[in-house]
Amino acid sequence: MLGLVVRVVVSGALLTILAYSVDLREVSRELASIQPVFLVFALLIEIGLTAVATIRWQLVLGSLDVWVGFPAALRNLWVGIFFNQTLPSAIGGDALRMYEARRLGISLRVSISSVLVDRLMGLAAVVVLVVLGQPFYFAVVPDQRMAWGLAAVAVAGVAGFAVLLAFPSVRPLWLRGRLWDMIAALADDFRALVRRPRHAVAALSLSILMQIGTGCLIWILAAALGISLPVWIVILMMMPIVLFTMLPISIAGWGTREGAFVVGFGILGVAAPEALALSVLYGIFLIVFSLPGGALWLVIKRSAAVQEAGRTGASP
Repeated sequence: MLGLVVRVVVSGALLTILAYSVDLREVSRELASIQPVFLVFALLIEIGLTAVATIRWQLVLGSLDVWVGFPAALRNLWVGIFFNQTLPSAIGGDALRMYEARRLGISLRVSISSVLVDRLMGLAAVVVLVVLGQPFYFAVVPDQRMAWGLAAVAVAGVAGFAVLLAFPSVRPLWLRGRLWDMIAALADDFRALVRRPRHAVAALSLSILMQIGTGCLIWILAAALGISLPVWIVILMMMPIVLFTMLPISIAGWGTREGAFVVGFGILGVAAPEALALSVLYGIFLIVFSLPGGALWLVIKRSAAVQEAGRTGASP
């Protein structure tokens, strides 16, 4: 409950600060100027990214000796996307994915590990791209302290994955009991993926493709608002923005995402109203795209209720 209150406060505070510091009438004018044809291309990209994410989860499950068909895996993922957008944090959507995965015949332990490892592969792709983008960040970021901060984040990310791979051999004395067991189990399952190079390389490649695709999606949404930037610059700038919005401190990223867009795209010369309009457009786009996941969840729950009624002889 305290965590929910904190997220509400953080989102509300950040959005309030932006509302007072950015001309909202200009933001409204930017949103009203959207060229709809670009949204069609954005939708096609997001559908493709969802398919790629589904295949990545299948690869992770395969490394754990579990096979789930594409349609079932897609349904599970899309339900998670919906609840990621409607619950206080992405953790809520992931938790529901873990729970609903049991309907696919996956044990609770494997469903939990597979979703967490899947998330780790997404984070690994961001770390890789942030490392590769260091020359760009040092060239464009006006405050070198910020550039060095991104470099430190990149080093910390690489070190974090190294520690995870070697986790049992670096156990600190104070880390014992259930927490240790949970982290050790996650590390074991992450290594299970790494021990299958074809699965690991494919999963990481798909993760990088997804991050590049997300950058392309933002580039198209920016074009819909009349913002003109080279696509590769948008892709690289999105990486630190993605890292920042991953922090579970707001409601579905609202507030943190907008602040990160204003700062990040401001560095590229985009005016604050335009950057804020772009972030709001992206947030609304994600909510609309997630809606079929909610419908799928209702269908799944209805089907489960009918099956349960059939077993008990009661009306669904």
